Amino acid sequence: MKIHYLLLFIILATSAAALDVGYTITMYAADVNGTSTTDSQTISEECDDDTCAYAIPSFTPAEGFTPVNYTLSFTSSDEYTVYFGSTKTTFTQLSDDSIVVKIIPPALVCNENECDKECVVCSDKACHEPGFACTEQLTIEKITPNATDLGITQINLLIRNTGTVGLKDLSAEITGDGITTLESTPLERLSAGEKDYLFIKINASKSGNIDLVIKISREGALKDKLVGQIVVKKAQEQPKEDFNTTEITNRLTAVRESYRQLEVDFQNKKVEGYSVDFLEDTVRNINEYIDSTQGYILEGDYKRALITVQLAEENLKDVTQQLVGVKKQEETLGDKIRSNLIYIGSIAAAIVSVLTAYGLIKTHVERDKEKIARLKEKLGEKLKKEKKKRKKKKKVEPVTEGS
Repeated sequence: MKIHYLLLFIILATSAAALDVGYTITMYAADVNGTSTTDSQTISEECDDDTCAYAIPSFTPAEGFTPVNYTLSFTSSDEYTVYFGSTKTTFTQLSDDSIVVKIIPPALVCNENECDKECVVCSDKACHEPGFACTEQLTIEKITPNATDLGITQINLLIRNTGTVGLKDLSAEITGDGITTLESTPLERLSAGEKDYLFIKINASKSGNIDLVIKISREGALKDKLVGQIVVKKAQEQPKEDFNTTEITNRLTAVRESYRQLEVDFQNKKVEGYSVDFLEDTVRNINEYIDSTQGYILEGDYKRALITVQLAEENLKDVTQQLVGVKKQEETLGDKIRSNLIYIGSIAAAIVSVLTAYGLIKTHVERDKEKIARLKEKLGEKLKKEKKKRKKKKKVEPVTEGS
């Protein structure tokens, strides 16, 4: 029973893979007089292989006619093509020729969006056409610097991806006689054909021409070992400088005293109207140099103290000389005009104030006059009324006997 099921499965699978193919073959025949005739047959076949071959079907030409040639025609398809075996074309003169059906395999798609199973996929997951060679390879093009001093320094490795596969998460470690790696900055990605730097911090404890072993890791796993060389120079002892601390201290004291006098002279010139504003920054710098010298002496940095006290002395000398030649500021025509305008403006403002006050007083006086006039008028009317009343009263009084 199991065998029957297996055979059935094979038959079904085979039939499912078969391709229906259709084509038309036409026979051309002629008689001795050159008269031609044709006969056609349309054929349907099942092709279950890459290439299938069939015999030319039998044709029965009319009496007196002989087959001359055969042609093939079929509906254009992306799945198959049809031709005669001897000519590899759709034309033949052989009646016993074969008809070949060639199955066209589907076109492969090998790109980042679609990758058929026949494509080549490299370790960087990139999809390529069949036959593509996946090569992972790195080379070091430059090591900078090629010479360094003892101690901690940074080495820059210029690496190039000379393979065909993109590489990710690259890091390096450098070892050698007296050379140890302290830190490595990884490179996230390096595409095929591109170059970039790896930065490695090393500690060199031995001088000389040192052979280096450079280990390149990819995604945390050691992949490449390359070699290089670097020169580690011997440390040179710097000669100690002797400074006369007493001399520096004495110079600082002298500069400070001279600066005090200079500051007095500067301020006096300024008050007296001399043009000294252009020296103000330099005077301020002298004071800063003096303060810096004092600080360096306290720190024991006599080299810097000597430099700053010299700067203070030079600036002090320059400002002293320039103060001698400064001139008083001359009042320009513009200054005079501005002064006069201010004076005229003050007078005008005073006049306006006086006129305003006069106007206010005059207004009040006129108002008072009007009030007095109205009072006089009212008083006069009242007196007239009282006078009339007295006259009427005298006329009305009776005459007595004794009068």
